[in-house]
Amino acid sequence: MTPPKPSQCLSKRSHTGTKPKPSTLSANGSASPEKKADRVKQVRVRCSLCNKPYQKTETRIHENNFCCREHLRSW
Repeated sequence: MTPPKPSQCLSKRSHTGTKPKPSTLSANGSASPEKKADRVKQVRVRCSLCNKPYQKTETRIHENNFCCREHLRSW
């Protein structure tokens, strides 16, 4: 004996697919104000080898900072 099939209500079923979910971004493309507070601050530092300025997250700043892996390896 096979179990009975669940009934399907055709009036509630969408034939066009699902509706898109609202985006977390606002109309101008920036994150909502509560999301901005979660971002880590970017700080401008200079490469210890070539002295090139670049941005790095505040939590990843060390005594010697490098703009690329090649400079880190050659240091």
